[in-house]
Amino acid sequence: MAWWFRRRSEPDDEVVSVRLPAGHEVELPPDEELAELTAGAEQGDDVAMGNLAAVLHRKGDRAGALHWWGRAWEAGNVVAGFNLGCSTRPLVTRTARR
Repeated sequence: MAWWFRRRSEPDDEVVSVRLPAGHEVELPPDEELAELTAGAEQGDDVAMGNLAAVLHRKGDRAGALHWWGRAWEAGNVVAGFNLGCSTRPLVTRTARR
């Protein structure tokens, strides 16, 4: 299993922050790991949903990313909720002050 993905059954003490500098290249998972990730997301694992959304976002699939971040948020994943909020356009626009 890749460094960016963890199952709920894996211990949390091995999880490290995955925040990367802005210019850092992120390697996308191989197809077999992406298939595992998709299967976990479809089975209702909110961590897998959030990670799948991040991969889709990185690939340029905004609609797919928003879909999975939304499902993960509904399942209780607060990180997905944050990402969802950062990825959507504001519903209310500010008016210019005169």
